[in-house]
Amino acid sequence: MKGVSPALRKNLESKGAFVREIHVYEQQAPMDYGVAKAFIEHLKSGRIDAIVFGSSQSVKNFLQVMGAFLTQDSLQEILRRPLVVALGPETAKTLHNNGLKVDIVPETYTFQEALVALAQYLSNARQPSIK
Repeated sequence: MKGVSPALRKNLESKGAFVREIHVYEQQAPMDYGVAKAFIEHLKSGRIDAIVFGSSQSVKNFLQVMGAFLTQDSLQEILRRPLVVALGPETAKTLHNNGLKVDIVPETYTFQEALVALAQYLSNARQPSIK
């Protein structure tokens, strides 16, 4: 896959594995700017509670599309409310390096675990504190 982080390859090679990359798909930024505008309006209105980023490339694609409509400051402002979930530490690093917050990184880097971690986070946030 083009644009993938070299972390997995390096980790496998450090353990003695021979790694051969075969590109089976490409991630591309969506070009339907009408959808992007609607997404921004949903963000601004508070209708989006969380965004899950599955890879560093998805962060880059998101920033490319959002950059067509928003400044970095306005993007940071509207992303203050929704929770931001990074599927793993490399994705979290890309978000941080681009000035964006990360609220949740699951211990196991799968979408299923990301959703479990998000549900747990929301469950904990809604529990009343005992005084």
